[in-house]
Amino acid sequence: MSQLPIRNEAAPIGAFVRQHLPQILAYCQANPEEFANLQDREYCLTNFRQSYAVLRARTGESKPSKCWAAKSSGPFSDAGYWVTSEWVSNLHTAHFIVYLISKGIEPIGVSEDFIAWAQETVDEFGTTSAAPGGARYRSTALGVAQNALVRYLLSNLPYETFAQDDWEAVKARDFGGTCAYCGETKKTTIDHAVPINRIHLGEHRLGNLVPACGSCNGRKSNTTYTEFLETFYAADPEQARMRIGDLDTHAAKHDYQPIEDHEGVRPIIEEARAKLAEVASLYLDRINEQLAQQRGC
Repeated sequence: MSQLPIRNEAAPIGAFVRQHLPQILAYCQANPEEFANLQDREYCLTNFRQSYAVLRARTGESKPSKCWAAKSSGPFSDAGYWVTSEWVSNLHTAHFIVYLISKGIEPIGVSEDFIAWAQETVDEFGTTSAAPGGARYRSTALGVAQNALVRYLLSNLPYETFAQDDWEAVKARDFGGTCAYCGETKKTTIDHAVPINRIHLGEHRLGNLVPACGSCNGRKSNTTYTEFLETFYAADPEQARMRIGDLDTHAAKHDYQPIEDHEGVRPIIEEARAKLAEVASLYLDRINEQLAQQRGC
């Protein structure tokens, strides 16, 4: 896969969404069923990787939580809808761009390379699978197995051993038992500062493991710590630089150097994914042949 951009070229994702609301509303007015679709959580999860329905019908004047006020939502204020404000990650950006293209809406201010990145990202992390047997709602996509293979490979190189006690010590010593991103004392889970996937090539090593609270972990999703913190602290760039510096120090302390730009690794990862696809196709064909023989087809 080519080194494609992973950040919005025009605006942060929230502003980018608002920028396209007029075009989406125009599409909905011409296709009224889309109003209903955008109020359906499952539809929005599939099409935007969004945990909230994009639209919510207005039933009163009080603004619901996690929504934009009508005055900030442009033409949607006239349509009688609130718009979810929960747009935070690269996956949202990628899915949103692919959605626009699927509806014949030209994304504003982004290059063809960025659109290509969006499509590749959706192909890898999308929620609706297309298999040889046909598209099936909530079926297991080949990409799930390929992603698992990538995670396996990146979790086991280079050789490094550590136990739970080592992680607990790092969590207490390097982060004082707080979330590495917001700094609050909350229940945390292990997060990979550089995500383990074919895009970022993060590894499962102590220098790439940080404690994250549930809120930050969900918001960060599959973005790098640098991108997430720059977005999270958009109103306080100095705080962002400080926390990014802390995580850089953490990585260096444990001799972790991201391999994203290593020119020899990415082709091997892509070859492994392709080989897995070949194996899956081979054994799927063999199983189908056996079933066809038994059923007398």
